[in-house]
Amino acid sequence: MRLVSLIMVATACSPPPVIAPSSTGLPAPSVMARFLPRAPGPALCARGNDDRVSRYFCQSPPPSPTSLLELYRGLGLDPGTPGSFVALTAHSTALGIRSVNPLNPRALVFDGLPRDRLSRRRFVAGGFTRGEPIVELVTRDETTQQLRFFVVAATQPCDETASCVLADRLTEEAESGWTSTTLYEDLDLENTALDCLRCHQPEGPGTPRILRMQELRFRWTHFFAPKTQSVTGFEALLDFFTAHLTTERYGGVPGDVVLHASDPNALSQLITQEDSSAQPNEFPGFTIALERESSGQSATWEALAAKAASGEAIPVPWWGLRVTDLENQTAVASQFQRAVRDGRRTDVPELRALHTEEVERATGIRPISNATGREVLVQACGQCHQPRRNQQLTRARFDALRLDAMSPEARQLAADRMRLPEGDPLQMPPAFSTVLTADERARALEALLP
Repeated sequence: MRLVSLIMVATACSPPPVIAPSSTGLPAPSVMARFLPRAPGPALCARGNDDRVSRYFCQSPPPSPTSLLELYRGLGLDPGTPGSFVALTAHSTALGIRSVNPLNPRALVFDGLPRDRLSRRRFVAGGFTRGEPIVELVTRDETTQQLRFFVVAATQPCDETASCVLADRLTEEAESGWTSTTLYEDLDLENTALDCLRCHQPEGPGTPRILRMQELRFRWTHFFAPKTQSVTGFEALLDFFTAHLTTERYGGVPGDVVLHASDPNALSQLITQEDSSAQPNEFPGFTIALERESSGQSATWEALAAKAASGEAIPVPWWGLRVTDLENQTAVASQFQRAVRDGRRTDVPELRALHTEEVERATGIRPISNATGREVLVQACGQCHQPRRNQQLTRARFDALRLDAMSPEARQLAADRMRLPEGDPLQMPPAFSTVLTADERARALEALLP
């Protein structure tokens, strides 16, 4: 009751004027979809997969879910009902790193808890963030027991007329009215910027696949967490409901379930149950918070950030609760809620790309300050272009960690991709995850073509 009362007070406050975010906003047309293959790999449904996602999509006739909720229910998930669990996070280092913040969280829906250790593993989990009509799915093949990752790309009516605006992507409209869906398996995406395995198979081909949750244990700094009595989880919820109503579904999850049942502990249990408790570059939020309270700094966090900046690991989450400027976030939230309440679609503001520049540089969205050209390439490109990734792919010709080993032709091709105009689907690095200033891009090009 106290949380509901505070939410009602927070949403009634008069906002300050909107302040421009530190980085360029993401366009309403899907950015991620530009990097999808034109079609899934050959005969996806003839691969012999024995998992819940493949079985659902490979029915005859094939299903065509028209909403996120219909997709989830087809997979056996129903957010808010017994057997289905949810966890929302206000900060993520996954594919949509630029889009995730307290106003536009990443919503995870999953089942499979608890599991009888003698039974076959049958969990499925989905992740969705507004801004892109893309759903990430993971399940386990019940015959091979291998983790299998998928992306579902949905088409909205505005995609067919190239007329999408922010209201189509950032309100409940994003989650329904789909005109088509396309399923891609991780194998289909491995040579693209949407590669699932760069995070979920961090040591490369032939090594174990894992689920990812960098803050695996309490404090769960960035998760909505009413059940755990986490102060940070309480604050994240309060931030979210300055923009959204409890009557709204977000990521397929009813608002009252967001309010009362977001459960990072359940997600942690799933990760552990599925043999993924060894998290590379794990974020120990409780330790980091204690260090910062004691001295104002955290040697633990700084070491993790250095590993990420060197290309050794994926970005580490921000050490603090909010990745946004609170004044800016409050103003945008109020404008969003008024626009939705009054039905003014053209007034819906951008909810993504609200990170402060300090957070962007700390979490890999931007290179560290004063980075050299080589450092820019490592931090902007090293996640995908490095020796631990599949060296049979064409993208392996560009190795951001070993520039001196690259051929002149590969260097030239990489430079040409970096010179493409903004909005070109082949421009690198991908706009959905990385921002470079003109000077940083120039330094990177000089390192490529000295």
